[in-house]
This record gives sequence, C-alpha cells and structure tokens, in this order.
Amino acid sequence: MSFFERYTHENDAHFTALPLPSPLSDDSWCIDSTGTLTLQITKETYKVLGLVGTRLPFKLRGDPEQYVIRMPLQPNLQSPKNRERLKSAFQSWDRRRGEEGIGEWDILFNCSVAEHKLGHAHATLLVTPVVNRRTQVHIPTQSIPRHAPKDEDAAERWEEEMSELFEWVGLACMGSQRLDVQDRVDPYVAVYSPPTQSRVGDTIHFVWMGLLSSTFVQSVINLLSEQNVPFASITLHCPWNSPVSYLPPPPKTPPMRAIMEDAEATWSLIFVNNDRREASNILEGSGTKAAAGVREGKWALAETVGKYDTRWG
Repeated sequence: MSFFERYTHENDAHFTALPLPSPLSDDSWCIDSTGTLTLQITKETYKVLGLVGTRLPFKLRGDPEQYVIRMPLQPNLQSPKNRERLKSAFQSWDRRRGEEGIGEWDILFNCSVAEHKLGHAHATLLVTPVVNRRTQVHIPTQSIPRHAPKDEDAAERWEEEMSELFEWVGLACMGSQRLDVQDRVDPYVAVYSPPTQSRVGDTIHFVWMGLLSSTFVQSVINLLSEQNVPFASITLHCPWNSPVSYLPPPPKTPPMRAIMEDAEATWSLIFVNNDRREASNILEGSGTKAAAGVREGKWALAETVGKYDTRWG
C-alpha cells in the first residue's frame, strides 16, 4: 500500500483516513488523528500479513473471526527494519486483493499536506452545511444540573432533567414537529412535553456530512464557547466501518469494537452559557483572578456505545 508508505514520509501531516466499505471484503482500517494505523481484518488476511495483533473478543454468528492490529506511522517511532517489514506485508496484501478481484482501496481522507506531496490522484470534496432554521419552538432555559447525588430521589430527578435536555437535542436534530409551539399532536400518536424550564424562540441547525477532521470539530466547539449563545449542542456520528470510535487519553489504546452496519457510536455535547456572566471573580488554580472577559458556562456529554464494544467490559 503505497498510500501508507507516502504517509510515513510526511512528518508534518495532519492526516486521517478511512476506506469506503466494500461488499467484496470484510477487512477495514483507519488512520486516526494521533497518526496511528488500526487494521481490523479477517483471519485469512491476518495470516497473509504476518503481523502481531489481537483477536476480536466477540463471537458473532455468521461473521468471520477478526483481528485488530495497531501501529504508529510516524517515521521516528519505527526502525527502518520494521518499516520494511510493514511495506512487505502491505505489498502481499495488495497482491492478494488483486488476485481475488477486489482491487485498490477507495479512501476518504483529510490531509494538510500539499497536493503534489500526496502522490495520488484524488478529488477534493468541499463539505458545505445544510442549514435548517425554525421559528416559534420550545428551547430549554435550565442550566445543566450538578451530577447526581447519592440520595435516590435526587438522583432520579437528575436523570430526568438530563434526559429532558438530550431528548430535546435529538428531536431538534430530527426537525421534529413536537418542538413547535403550535404542535397539537394526538396523544394516541405521540406524547412529548418540552423541558420544564423553556422559552419560545428560534433555532438554527447545521448539518455537515463527510469525514470531518478533529481540527474542524474543535473549531466549532471553540466558536460555541466564545459566542453569546445561551444553549447549543453538537452531535457527531462515527462511521460504522471504522475500527476506532473513541480515542482515550494516552497511554491507553482505543477500545475494540465490532464493525457492523448497525453499529452505534454517537456522542452529543450540550453547552449552557449561564447568561454569559463575566468570570473575573473566579479564582484560577494558581490563586489569582481570571482575566476579565473570561466566560462562565457548563457542558454535558452523552454517548451511545454499541453492544459489541469493549468499553462495556
């Protein structure tokens, strides 16, 4: 795979990649934002490569036995001998794919290096958002409650309040009519009540579809934290064919997951800006006051994790 070989020579590249799923192969891989290549491959491919990996711990009826192999692609993290070994393994893989009529990979990627350095013919896809504006809808006004206390009744109230917020976010993403102020749905069809504390206002929903870079996602988070927005949320979906859905803090490795078309890996982040109060009276860790203009707010993150994911234990 010359694609991987080219990447190992780009020290300054900010690069993520994921192949398009193919009905001709159960193998998949990705390059994440840490510069790590993760392969999730069948037992047959595992034998061809001859690299050391870990067997996926799930036994799925009708699906082939799979293995996960991880390797850093940065040149300074591998010896020349090991890079040659990887190159030989990937060449064997390419030959096998050619012999079986599978052919080359179709790859989605984000890359910061110049086009002439990439060394591969490619098309640039400009991802533009779909913008949906709505008026006269219920919008939550409550702050994010403190984490559930040990008291059982208080913990139940906390669960209800948090569920209300994330339920609202889900309905807003779907453009549900249940959020409309004038909604008068038949209770035999659907029952929904907006959050206890809410106001009537307008919403705007941006939808980007594509393999988005982590720097882009961070820029959206930064924008929301800087703007005078009382309530905002971001929801992201992981591609189902990606071997990596979560990057834990180092030195931990990403949890293994089964690649399935109905696999679930989604997170939703809520920002509540607390009326954008100035935080000049808030003490920093050093004991000095924070600079004027620093804003105060709260956030909450919820994730959905598929059944076949080792984060479940």
